[in-house]
Amino acid sequence: MGSKNGKSVFAEKCVLFFVLLVLVVLPIIYHDYYFDILETKYAAYCTFVIGITAVVGIYMLITAKSFKIEKKCKMPVPDICILVFWGISLISTICSPYKYEALWGNEGRYTGLFLITLYTIAYFLIVRFLQFKDWILDAFLLAGLAVCLMGILQYFKIDVLHFKAYMKEEQIEMFTSFIGNINTYTAYVGMLIAASAVLFVSVESKLKTLGYFISMIIGFFAIIMGTSDNAYLSLGMLFGFLPLWAFRSRRGIKRYVVMIASFFGVIQCIDWLNSMFADSVLGINSAFRLIIQYEHLGILVFLLVLAAVLLYAWDWMKKPKKEDLGLLPRRVWCVLLAAAALVVFGVFIDANFLGNAERYSAVKDYVVFSDAWGNYRGLVWRLSAEEYGKFPLVQKIFGYGPETFGIRLYLERSMDMTQIAGQIYDSAHNEYIQYFFTVGPFGCLAYIVLIISSIAGMFKYASSRPYVMAIAYAILGYSVQAAVNLSQPISTPIFLTLLSVGVAAYRRGIYTANHKEV
Repeated sequence: MGSKNGKSVFAEKCVLFFVLLVLVVLPIIYHDYYFDILETKYAAYCTFVIGITAVVGIYMLITAKSFKIEKKCKMPVPDICILVFWGISLISTICSPYKYEALWGNEGRYTGLFLITLYTIAYFLIVRFLQFKDWILDAFLLAGLAVCLMGILQYFKIDVLHFKAYMKEEQIEMFTSFIGNINTYTAYVGMLIAASAVLFVSVESKLKTLGYFISMIIGFFAIIMGTSDNAYLSLGMLFGFLPLWAFRSRRGIKRYVVMIASFFGVIQCIDWLNSMFADSVLGINSAFRLIIQYEHLGILVFLLVLAAVLLYAWDWMKKPKKEDLGLLPRRVWCVLLAAAALVVFGVFIDANFLGNAERYSAVKDYVVFSDAWGNYRGLVWRLSAEEYGKFPLVQKIFGYGPETFGIRLYLERSMDMTQIAGQIYDSAHNEYIQYFFTVGPFGCLAYIVLIISSIAGMFKYASSRPYVMAIAYAILGYSVQAAVNLSQPISTPIFLTLLSVGVAAYRRGIYTANHKEV
């Protein structure tokens, strides 16, 4: 880790500035509205990374003799994983029949070897130099409020910055806020909600609690009004796994119930707003319509609010001295999670293999897997598996080349896609399948282990630090919805920056505690 005596303060400040550029500036930067939103944010991120690398690199060269040489130690798992991921991406690019496209990713969403290299450089700069501050998360959430409010206004067809003035009518509902595609938008907002929720259930300060509650509520409105089905994965992760953190204390349980009541209350509010301003809203076309159409939604909200009030009243009357609840509530929740997982698995088997799909007519589009599932994601995933099976051995190991998925499927399966789905897909719309196809099983595995090991490190070494845990849940939220989404230089750089910040935070804590490099 950087040392004050080693005169690395300048580098630390530079890296902190870089982190703020990615978390605060990148989400809201744009040029020609949605027409070049991907290219603009890609260029901005590349500029940020190259600029900070040049500044820190030059500084280190000039002051090389003054840097303290740390004792060698075993390289941590996340560091190994990102290096393996980059190394396999390099080999994949060299072996690809489309080397230029694999390098730049210009036939897809620019996630070629060049961008992967920048991700890797940024990771090591942040992990090496960043001095974590809690207010980094506050800055991230404040920038997110601007993005969310913009999306909410556009849901009411209020386009204050004229982003949609020159768009085709059929494309208007596909793009929102400063982010662009609604799936990318909900991936970003999902991270905001996860971070806000963790801090809401954790912090003691009443003023901060109110601030994070407001941030969470605005996030709920934004992600539902984003009208993307991807949102239910991020929210499902949050509602399902947050108790593993929150149920350590009475405060955590009470605020978790408040969070659930608030979520359904927001949906009820949106239903009222849709009725009141029917001609001035886009409308809910996502999975949330199933909740809005539930005839007893108002009663459910009332019962949840009542439960929250009773919990607070009980606590106020009894005034128990002990805040910590031990492991029992979390163990009980784990049992409930396991039971819920079994139910979901049973429904999937029943609907898809036992011929009882008619039982689930209300949610048939979500539980019955077919080519049409997930706006034809099922088709793309099937074609991906079939094309991967045709690869020669080298490409089965190292993949077809970063961001070359669209090239292969366009050349080999464009007819299938246009005849069945009516369009051609240039991405697998699943990050893990995309990486499996483009950088091979080992590259994909390295990416997955990078995420898992980073989150595990935060839980192991920073479980008492709410702001680090907020990062862990934000990362987890993104990773879950990535199963139906794609990597691109809009929300993905923010995700990887948060991951790097989280790793830097818990590793710096270990270093401070043990006075040695970790």
